[in-house]
Amino acid sequence: MLPMENWLKETVPGIILLGAIGSVFAVAILKLFTFLSRRYFLKIARYFVLHQVKYALRENYLLGFLSGQNDISKIAVYILRQLYLFIIFFFGGIASLLVLLFNASQVGSAYLSSINIIAMTILIICMYRTVKVCWTILVTYSVHVYPGFVAKKDDQQASALDNPET
Repeated sequence: MLPMENWLKETVPGIILLGAIGSVFAVAILKLFTFLSRRYFLKIARYFVLHQVKYALRENYLLGFLSGQNDISKIAVYILRQLYLFIIFFFGGIASLLVLLFNASQVGSAYLSSINIIAMTILIICMYRTVKVCWTILVTYSVHVYPGFVAKKDDQQASALDNPET
């Protein structure tokens, strides 16, 4: 008689049994993942978005407070600075990703080498800062550059309600 390990690998009933056990484990893991993703993923995503918006609103409050008015030249310089930071962080992240992929493609390279860990850390930081700068640019544009869009639309709707003939 074969040992249990050989029996599971080399006989048809053993292979069927291993497949059934694997399928049960896969279903259990998928059920657990869907439960956790429904419960916690939305909370984490909402917290992340609110954190980014809070940072962008704080930056825009300081911009408006320090300029004293919506001087378009100061706002344009601020947006250009943010675009400059976006370019630096975005391409820094891409460069670190390329270093990581190059080191991972080498034959016999250790995946947990110091170069890979440093490249992964730089990649995570750069992508986080890229998202943060994007939120700042979007909020700055919507608050300072084109702030009256909603107000003008509401005024037009109110005047249309007051004068139904036109």
